[in-house]
Amino acid sequence: MERIIGVFFEPTATFADIAKSPGFVAPLILVIICTLGVSSVMFLKVDTELMMRQQMSKNSRFTDLPKEQQEKQIEVAAKFSKYFFFAVPVVLPIVWLALAGILFMMANFIFGGSATFKQMFSVVAHAQLPGIILGMLGVVILFLKDPADIDVQNLVASNLGPLISAETSKVGHRLAMSIDLFSFWQMFLLGKGISASARLSFAKALMAVVIPWLLYVLVVTGFAALQ
Repeated sequence: MERIIGVFFEPTATFADIAKSPGFVAPLILVIICTLGVSSVMFLKVDTELMMRQQMSKNSRFTDLPKEQQEKQIEVAAKFSKYFFFAVPVVLPIVWLALAGILFMMANFIFGGSATFKQMFSVVAHAQLPGIILGMLGVVILFLKDPADIDVQNLVASNLGPLISAETSKVGHRLAMSIDLFSFWQMFLLGKGISASARLSFAKALMAVVIPWLLYVLVVTGFAALQ
């Protein structure tokens, strides 16, 4: 518990301690429980048919289909997405493992660090803890907002996405969504953790995080342009 609190208030000292004695069980369980809670609320509160109708209508290929085919696709997608919410906690550890692997290679092979994979996975697990605050805010929004006004892809408007609508510019909207307070917070924590574990300067450690993030932003923005 001390480390979990320390991530928010004393990240430098906390990640130095994690580097000496890496561990990931507590943050992993905590984030999974939180994610399950958010998924349960979304299952109850989100109108998946309306959600899929709104999302799919943004795709020009979908709008070109006959009305009957559109309705069938929406019906199937709505049934699937209703239970997809509960897949997120299951997939989460796999995503963390992949992220730890990428950061392990960036820190050690690109920037000359010396972190172990266990250290890196522990850093990743603790750096995701701000997601708990994001989840709590999401639950509040789900209870306060009309289901018709809920944007599942941007539940908590902690980014610049709302400033540029997808109808105006899909690419601009996607890029604006990438400028996100919680993402930057997590990248800062990853930089602190990698610096301590891989014995790198904070600048190099942060670059090991930012470079893969920029590539990710380019990929998702490219997909947005194709829709």
